[in-house]
Formats: sequence, C-alpha cells, structure tokens
Amino acid sequence: MPRIAAVATATPPHRVRQHDVERLARQFFAPAIDNIDRYTSIFEHAEIETRSLAAPLEWFTERRSWALN
Repeated sequence: MPRIAAVATATPPHRVRQHDVERLARQFFAPAIDNIDRYTSIFEHAEIETRSLAAPLEWFTERRSWALN
C-alpha cells in the first residue's frame, strides 16, 4: 500500500510584485485583446501582493520555442 514518506514545502527563488506581473501581462496581451483593463483588473481583485516564480520576470519576455537543442 502506498504511503507518504515525507512532506515539505518549496518556494521558487524569484519574488515579484503583483503590479509588475500585471504590467508584463498588459505588454504581452494588449496588442491582441481589446479592453485589456477588463481582464487585468483581476490582478488587483486577487489581493495578491507578491508571487514566487521559477525564473526572473524578464525570462518570460523572451521568445522561446519547443524545439530541443
């Protein structure tokens, strides 16, 4: 029978402010979405102050591919 051997928590190393994530979302989605304010208001209403990410926020601004190197 399966058992839980241990329990732990982990937090990704890059902390970013919610406002910075909202700004990035606006930059990324605004060209394709009309009335972007309607959608980005969720950042304010979620009452999240900071987020933890596995990569720096700037990493998400670079174009990437699924191709293996």
